Amino acid sequence: MIVVVSDLHLSEGRSARTGKLAPTEDFFFDEEFARFLAYLDASRAEPVNLVINGDLFDFLQVGICADDIEADPRLAQLPPREQAYICKYGAKTDENSTIVKLDKISRGHPVFFEALGTFVERGNKLTIVIGNHDVELFWPGVRQRFTELVCGVGAVKTLADGGDPDKSIEFMPWIFYDAEHGLYVEHGHQYESLNSFRYWMYPVLPQKPDEINLPFGSLFVRYLLNKVEEINPFADNIKPNTRYVGWAIRQNPAAVGRLLRLLGRFILTLAKSYRRSGNLSAYAPKDEIFFTEETNRRLKQVASRFSLGTDVDDPEHPFQKIRRLSEPPFNQDKGRFVWQAVLANIDILLLFLAFGGLGASLFLAWRFGPLNAFSAGALLIGILGLAVSNLFFKVGAAMSQANLDVASGIARAFRAAGYGLRSVVFGHTHEPEIAEVGEGVRYYNTGTWGVIFNTQEELIREKQQFTLWMQEDPGSDPRLLRWNDAVGIPEPVLLFESK
Repeated sequence: MIVVVSDLHLSEGRSARTGKLAPTEDFFFDEEFARFLAYLDASRAEPVNLVINGDLFDFLQVGICADDIEADPRLAQLPPREQAYICKYGAKTDENSTIVKLDKISRGHPVFFEALGTFVERGNKLTIVIGNHDVELFWPGVRQRFTELVCGVGAVKTLADGGDPDKSIEFMPWIFYDAEHGLYVEHGHQYESLNSFRYWMYPVLPQKPDEINLPFGSLFVRYLLNKVEEINPFADNIKPNTRYVGWAIRQNPAAVGRLLRLLGRFILTLAKSYRRSGNLSAYAPKDEIFFTEETNRRLKQVASRFSLGTDVDDPEHPFQKIRRLSEPPFNQDKGRFVWQAVLANIDILLLFLAFGGLGASLFLAWRFGPLNAFSAGALLIGILGLAVSNLFFKVGAAMSQANLDVASGIARAFRAAGYGLRSVVFGHTHEPEIAEVGEGVRYYNTGTWGVIFNTQEELIREKQQFTLWMQEDPGSDPRLLRWNDAVGIPEPVLLFESK
C-alpha cells in the first residue's frame, strides 16, 4: 500500500512552559495523525509506504528566542546584533540553525514524532519529499537529525559521512516514482514563480553556499506573514488569500492600521535585505556552469534510484522536459522582480487604492462640504478601485490550471520515454483535486492536513481537510480520500464537477 499526504506545516507547536500554541503554528492534529498512522498499520497486509509530499515542516515559521540562543553554543557566539535579528525574524537557513529549529519543532509535537517512530518501528516505510517550506531538509545533518528524532539515536546509520542510511526513512530531493503503481509524486512549488527555485536540486546561495537561496514567497512569509499572524494567527489559512483583507477589516478593524504599518515595514526590510545580500544570489557565468553540472549530477542519482535511465544530460530525458515546465523565480532579476511584484499584488494594491479613495472622499466631504470636486474625484477613484480589484480577485485561479497543464506535460514526457504512469500527485496548493490529464493518467492534489477557511467549502466540508491519496496495490484504483477521525476510517473527498 502507498499513501500520500502533504502540507502538514509543523512549526513550533505547543510550549511546554506555557501550554499555549505559537501564533504561527498551523498543525494542531498530532493525536488525529497518530490515530491515522495506527489505522494504516492495523489495516495493512504488507508494509505501508507513507509518502509525505513536501512541507512536512514549516521552518520559515519557527521563531527563535533568547532561550534558544542561550541553549545552543554556536548561536550564543553570534554578535548581539545578529542575535537580535534572528529573534525578530527567525534563524538562518544554514544546517546548524535548521537543526535548532527542527529540535524546537519536535519539542512542540512530541505525540507526532512518537507516532512516526512507532509506525516505522513496526516495519512500515516513510518517504519524505522535500517542499519549499522545508527546503532545509537539503542539508545531510538535518536529515540525520530527523531520523534520530523518529527512530532514536542508536537506530540511525550514518548519513553525513557517506554511510548507508536507514532505508526505513528515505528523503527525496525532488520526486518520488513507483513504476509498479505508475505513480509520480512531486510537491509542485516549482510551477509557481513566487515559490520556485532557480536550481532546486542545489538550492544554495552562489556566494554563500552554507545558506539556502530562498524564493520571494519564503521572504514574504519570513518578513511579513509571520508578523501578521501575531495579530491574526489564521491569516494564511483563509482561502482565497485575497479574502483575508476583507475578513480582517470586518473582524478587527482596529488592527488594519497595524497591518498597513507591517506592510510598509516589510517593503523597507525587503529593500534593506536585498541591498545587503542581493549580490549573494547573483549567478556569475561560472556559477551557472557549476550549478548546472551539480544539478545534472544529482539528477543522475535520482534517475538511477528509480531506474529512469542515466542520460539526464539529454534534453529529451523526462527530467529535462519536466524541468523546462518550471516557472522562472519571481526574484530572478531586478526587472522581473519589480514587474511581477506589481502584477502579483495588483489586486491588493487596487483594494488599498479603493479604500484610500473612499476614505479621502469622506474626509474631504466632512472638511469642505459634501459637494466639492475633490471629494467627488476621490469617491470616483474609490469606486473604480473596488470595481477593478473585484475583476482581479475573480481571475486568481491560474495556479490550479497551471498544475493540470504541468501534469499533462509530465504524462507526455514519461509516455515518450516508455515509462508507465497512472497517477501524478502534487501538493502545495492546499486544494484537493482530481482531473484527467492524459490517456489513462489522472492528476491528484492531496490538499493539506491543516485548517482552511473557505466559505463555500465549509458548506460541505470540514475546516480540517485531512486529505490523502491511497492505492492499496498496483492493480487497484487510486483514491483521493479524507481521514474521518470521528469514526476512524478514510472516506471519499467531496468534490464537484465544474461546468
